[in-house]
Amino acid sequence: MGRLIRGYMRTARLLPGARGRGAGAGLPLRAMPVVLALLLAACAQPGPSVQSGDERGAEQGQAAAPRRTMVMAARVEPQGLANKLLISSNDTRSARRLLNAFLMVTDDKGDTHPYLASALPRLDTDSWRVFPDGRMETAYALRPNLTWHDGTPLGAEDFVFALRVVTDPEAGPMWQANPQNLIEEVLAPDPRTVVIRWRESFPGAAQLNENDFNPLPRHILEQQFARDRAEAFANHGYWNREYVGLGPFKLDRWEPGSFMEMSAFDGHALGRPRIDRVRFVWISDPNTALANLLAGDVHVAVNNSMQFQQGAILEREWASRGGGTVVRSAREARFIQIQFRPDVQIQRAFFDLRVRQGLAHSIDRQALVDGLLEGQSIIADTFPPPQMAYYQTLLGSIARYPFDIRRADQRLADAGWARGPSGFFTNAAGERFTADFRAFAGGQGERALAIMVDCLRRNGWDLTSTLVPEITTRDVMMRATFPSLTANVTQLREDVILNKLQGYNIPFAENRWAGFNRGAWANAEFDRLDRLFNTTLDRGQRDQTMIQLMRILHDDVGVIPLYYNPDTLAHSASLRGPTASAPETLREWNVYEWELR
Repeated sequence: MGRLIRGYMRTARLLPGARGRGAGAGLPLRAMPVVLALLLAACAQPGPSVQSGDERGAEQGQAAAPRRTMVMAARVEPQGLANKLLISSNDTRSARRLLNAFLMVTDDKGDTHPYLASALPRLDTDSWRVFPDGRMETAYALRPNLTWHDGTPLGAEDFVFALRVVTDPEAGPMWQANPQNLIEEVLAPDPRTVVIRWRESFPGAAQLNENDFNPLPRHILEQQFARDRAEAFANHGYWNREYVGLGPFKLDRWEPGSFMEMSAFDGHALGRPRIDRVRFVWISDPNTALANLLAGDVHVAVNNSMQFQQGAILEREWASRGGGTVVRSAREARFIQIQFRPDVQIQRAFFDLRVRQGLAHSIDRQALVDGLLEGQSIIADTFPPPQMAYYQTLLGSIARYPFDIRRADQRLADAGWARGPSGFFTNAAGERFTADFRAFAGGQGERALAIMVDCLRRNGWDLTSTLVPEITTRDVMMRATFPSLTANVTQLREDVILNKLQGYNIPFAENRWAGFNRGAWANAEFDRLDRLFNTTLDRGQRDQTMIQLMRILHDDVGVIPLYYNPDTLAHSASLRGPTASAPETLREWNVYEWELR
């Protein structure tokens, strides 16, 4: 069914971006529910199901029993299940959330609450002390009777062990760099007390959630870590199919390439989940995810398995029968990353600021928003989202690059490039400006690439477009060595944004290609202010520092923001609990409270 729908959609050009601006007119989106109904009726075989035949038979044989297994679909299969692992994609964060718990949790309003800890540290108390030399100490009392999924008690020594692992020079490249690079030591004065001594001030000490410092099970990993801290440790089965966590659900079964099965964890810190079991599947094609939701084979689609267009179709189809809810929140910014590695960049003219400015002025970002999102989002002149208190001040403080072909041509002319007889930019030697623009195949990224390359070619840029198969998301070296330009995405949390831009977060062979600054843009003053931002406790001062950081980034055109991408979560009417949420909040922050009727 998913393949049939995809083929029809391509033929009829249903999706935005296939109409106007160089494409033929297509069937309007409002007709899609009718098309789907006809397709469903015409098919001789049922659509692709994420349930096994045994499960269907069991349900039919026990029709009176309530259905207690929630089926959750994500876009890609996880590679690792521990938080902060560099191999963990943002598109697998839901699986990690279900299996993990953290010292704190952020709710849908962006407020932080105790989770594994019984209380949050409070500044200028014994739980949060700042010393005259700038160092800091925070203490966290763990809730009583916490255990890992295998029943082993969680202790403060598990946090001590975690710091040993994530800061070890051999094992460390598996992990993101901060905030553990700010931690001097972790102490366990007793089994339920974790004391973190910081080398310098760290304002996020009362917000240590899924992206920050978390424990590791010493009883499982310590012996292996002592024997081999490099390859064998990194390849330990614990990180995936033998995973043991602290989250609301525990891993029962993992069939690679197919699904994971989880069951409710009785010992969860905030109480046993109300849903008994979870079947977690990965569906890379959003139209297939749509078909499964319409068929009732999936209860909730997360982590970009549903794109905006499929969400719009689903809303119209569900509206008439109360079939479910589509929830959208601006949680990401899409942007263009420029390759700054001299040994990799095939078009060295990109090292000229004027060329990068010209490129930024040549992109019709409003056309992207209109074509991809039916105009239901806003273009991004910067990374921090409009929800931030300093957003308007920030917009007035940075260089902005509106779509303006005249200004683009002038910037290129200043750099020695003018449009030749072919319409493309050429230099005085008659050499044409050529470059490669990459994006991952499938979904919104592929459509955005097509629109951008078409626009840029019409505006003088001789670009080739390259679609990279999804499977190569696992190739960290490939992701860092794109030859010219690549389309990328970032979550809107301030720390996540900065991770994409820090000089010390550049991946290279010596650190096993670890790090998220894959374009290798670097600026010494930016890195200095980044450290200041991450060590200043006063929120007002941090706001001013962020404005300075973004001013440096945009003055140098280190990246080119495009638009804020509304993340789409869709769930059937039988599932209660998912809500819209702040950009820094996991969609499943309260998954233990969700109910399946």
